[in-house]
Amino acid sequence: AADLVDPALHGHYPSEGAMTTLPRVSNLDMINGLSTAVDLVDPALHGHHRRAAFVACQIGEAMGLPAAQLGTLNLAAMVHDVGALSLAERLETLNFEESEDAEPGRDWHAEVGYQLLKGFGPLAEAARIVRFHHIEWWEGRGHNHRGREVPQDSHLLHLADRIAVLVQDGKEVLGQAADIRRRILDQKGQMFVPKFVDAFLDAASRETFWLRLDLKAEVNAKPEALQTEPQESDDLEALAALFSQIVDFRSHYTATHSAGVGATAPALGSMAGLPPGDCAILRVAGHLHDLGKLAVPVEVLEKPSKLTPQQYNLIKSHSYHTYRLLMASGVGEKLAQWAAFHHERPDGEGYPFHSSGDEFSMGSRIVAVADVFTALTEDRPYRKGLSPEACKTLLERMGKAKALDGNLIALLLSRFEELNTARAQGQEEALGQYRAFWDRVGAAVN
Repeated sequence: AADLVDPALHGHYPSEGAMTTLPRVSNLDMINGLSTAVDLVDPALHGHHRRAAFVACQIGEAMGLPAAQLGTLNLAAMVHDVGALSLAERLETLNFEESEDAEPGRDWHAEVGYQLLKGFGPLAEAARIVRFHHIEWWEGRGHNHRGREVPQDSHLLHLADRIAVLVQDGKEVLGQAADIRRRILDQKGQMFVPKFVDAFLDAASRETFWLRLDLKAEVNAKPEALQTEPQESDDLEALAALFSQIVDFRSHYTATHSAGVGATAPALGSMAGLPPGDCAILRVAGHLHDLGKLAVPVEVLEKPSKLTPQQYNLIKSHSYHTYRLLMASGVGEKLAQWAAFHHERPDGEGYPFHSSGDEFSMGSRIVAVADVFTALTEDRPYRKGLSPEACKTLLERMGKAKALDGNLIALLLSRFEELNTARAQGQEEALGQYRAFWDRVGAAVN
């Protein structure tokens, strides 16, 4: 049964707090968590978003940009490559092109990022910057692209992004500074807006610029001007839905998975007698449970054959990444556990924490059941979705084997049609969003 749930298993055989409502969190903290997750997919990418954000804000500060503009620019830089859905696409963004002809298709991932981000109000302006962050200046011709006006901040982010990719980890950074300044200056007026290059050269004349850029922990420090007020709980639910799309839209196999878990978990929680506040947390946890899969290349997620041990370990790491990223984002222990503990088991043989007993809380058990229930119904690279009868048989078997909570499985089976309808409705709505999303991307780029 377990082999049919997760591609990692194909061919293989903390206690909760008292929170009963959605937590108030900072959008900036959540975006920091998302940015970290996206950069975990390959060691070459670690810290790239943070470096680009640091450089962009340093250039903006050298130009005297107001704090509000710097804040939006920082958010855009922190998520500018979320539209590069595969590892190959992400690694391609690290190439410093020397001419306009060297970046075919670069506006594709930028458009994908824009379409993902634009519907979430606090990121709507940042999304406009992301949309054009690979458009070159070329003596002013880059002021427009495909009949659309390109924001100046998109050109600033383009410069910051290209500076960030030139920094080589493992080499003494001050020794790289002169060559990076030269390469940027060579493209002044061509790839890059002259006034932005001048501001960069001003900021980069100080050794502290390069030393801070080299210390990723310090790059991660948030300037006081960029602090944001905590958002209302409605924003957290919308942000969680956005994150689930960024995770799931990378593959048509998972396009509606988090939506299914996000629909099933609160319905099952309500049937189990949890209060409405906890059911709201279950909905958010369902949307966020696979956040850590951003650290797993889509090429691994879509692999139709047996995974190598290294690939299997990558898959197993994702729930830990979900936990640590959510904890760093300030959502609190309860929501982080409910989202991240979905591969734990009542018998303590799950992963990665091997929680059991009181450590494996009711909310976490519900998300675990909802995750398996949803996964069994879906097509995966290595199998077709199961029929309702086959799904029931496997769920019952997993409950008896203590792979899932037996009481919750009994409850699910007793109200199977009702829960299956809730799951199907949630996934059908997400499928419509997925299709409309790619239609918009195609229409904008082609």
